[in-house]
Amino acid sequence: MSDPLSEREQATAALNLVAAAAEPYLGSLGERPVHDHSADHLLDLLEGPLSEEGEGTMAAVEQLLAVGTEASTQTSGPRFFHFVVGGATPAAQAADWVTSLLDQASGLHLTSPLAARAERVALDWLKDLFGLPPAYGGVLTPSATFANLTGLACARQWWGERHGADVTSQGLAGLPRMPVLAGGYIHPSSRKALQMLGVGRDGVTVCARDDAGRVDLEAMERSWRRWRNPR
Repeated sequence: MSDPLSEREQATAALNLVAAAAEPYLGSLGERPVHDHSADHLLDLLEGPLSEEGEGTMAAVEQLLAVGTEASTQTSGPRFFHFVVGGATPAAQAADWVTSLLDQASGLHLTSPLAARAERVALDWLKDLFGLPPAYGGVLTPSATFANLTGLACARQWWGERHGADVTSQGLAGLPRMPVLAGGYIHPSSRKALQMLGVGRDGVTVCARDDAGRVDLEAMERSWRRWRNPR
């Protein structure tokens, strides 16, 4: 049986396999389509029952590379214009390797001062870039969806505090409905976040000045004033 504990010496060889595959793959991105449907049949090679013995590190990496370099979507290529993800830079690709190599538990300063300091420095740079006060706090999230959830959770906490309640421990019961103002286009992830936070996915006041969804700042200001001074 292939035991990961007995294959620790395979780490360098496995990384060498990936490094060897990287140069021809990256070199071909300029000529490849975003998705080559003629290679979809290779995905069938991933199927099969769970192995009792395991294939081992090298065989598993070789198979993943053989399938992935042919049947993956070329999001790093110059023809990929969809969604919000972009092609990884060489620095980002190398940093991914460093991240996996160091394998930090990065959620706490106690478990990884390195990760905590790197996040703080990145946040300081972002505040400087956007002209935000140095005293502002922040956090890096793994996705835009989680960023929306985090921001709205902070707003929910603030709304509770304005009404003398700690929503973390007491919830939203008995509080006035939290105002949520948006332009004409509110991302589905924001509605999902509002649903998960108990605010309600349809509890959004839309302030748009045209069919394109451009935000109407004056209407937003009027709506906010009504929320602050309901009488």
